[in-house]
Amino acid sequence: MIQSTTPTSPLSLRAGDTNSNTVKRTRFEIYIRVTGIITNLFPIWTVLFTGIALKSPSSFAWFTTEYFTGGLAVLMLSMGITLSPSDFVRVGKRPNAVFLQFGLCYLMMPILSLILGLAFRLDPGMLAGMVLVGSINGGQASNLCTYIAKGNVALSVLMTTATTLGAIFMTPLLCKVGLFSFRLPLSAS
Repeated sequence: MIQSTTPTSPLSLRAGDTNSNTVKRTRFEIYIRVTGIITNLFPIWTVLFTGIALKSPSSFAWFTTEYFTGGLAVLMLSMGITLSPSDFVRVGKRPNAVFLQFGLCYLMMPILSLILGLAFRLDPGMLAGMVLVGSINGGQASNLCTYIAKGNVALSVLMTTATTLGAIFMTPLLCKVGLFSFRLPLSAS
């Protein structure tokens, strides 16, 4: 009978062990280990596929909106299954970080974008675009990066949710305020 010296290893099974729970648990542990490695290599995948896309854009012509939407759904599901309600309760006990991030997203980021745009002497249209893009929230990529860095994913998800919902009224407000006193001629045609 062959026995592993480390029975807790995800790849270890004793010969003759037919316990289905052990087999299922071992397969799941292997799955977790493999997906963890793939996820941790996210920066490498990003650089690799960016290089391929720059070299041969037609290689990604098959990746239409439907596939992108599906991929985004898988990413969101992947982040969601790593969390439990208690994670959100823990974050909810200290909401200061969410409020701080909301303020930074819609105050500091547009102001910084405005200062940089003025420093680089951008024309008014480019300046307006830079201020609006500067106030866009993190999105799913920030949640994935938080997960890879073993950060507080629940906090990242709540921050992304808060700024996404806030965008509904903050983006028009930034435009209404005139992007901090800058009036842009807009054509309706």
